[in-house]
Amino acid sequence: MNDLYEILRQKEMAIERVRKEIAALKFVVPLLGDDGEPRRTSESPSSWRKDS
Repeated sequence: MNDLYEILRQKEMAIERVRKEIAALKFVVPLLGDDGEPRRTSESPSSWRKDS
């Protein structure tokens, strides 16, 4: 049974890592705009993470 909890913990850590990567990409993408000016998003970094 402990193995199942360890697997769950690893999966949760992987999900958190992906969430952080997505947040970083959302931050960088506007900086890569082709018009030379950063684009503003309507979302704030605090709204990127959805706690469920």
